[in-house]
Amino acid sequence: MALEQELFNSGRVVYFLGIGNLLYGVDADIKGDENHKEEHLRRLAEVSNIMLDAGSILIVTAVELAQSDLELIETTVNHQQIETVWLGEEVTTDIQYDLQLDKFESEEKAALQVKGMLQDRGIIFKP
Repeated sequence: MALEQELFNSGRVVYFLGIGNLLYGVDADIKGDENHKEEHLRRLAEVSNIMLDAGSILIVTAVELAQSDLELIETTVNHQQIETVWLGEEVTTDIQYDLQLDKFESEEKAALQVKGMLQDRGIIFKP
């Protein structure tokens, strides 16, 4: 993945956490047809907080999140540690995103845009 390689070059530990990692790992004990979205998000926030506290840069992918979902995550993770990137031209949520990427751009160009945003915010250093 181009973004992980770009951030790896920043000297920080980078970890990709897809929502599937949680659903089939940490959340494997949640059974049934009931909607457990709040508990999934709570656990995502707890795992994220631990990894961020350890100094990692964490890339999390999720779909169909709303601002209220992000606010739930922010009860555990400091909002200053969250940068939200929207992929695609059609915005289908009320989340306030920090960067919007064109889904048709190359992975390399998108990775450089994310890296630039993180550098501008002082999360990673500029060379």
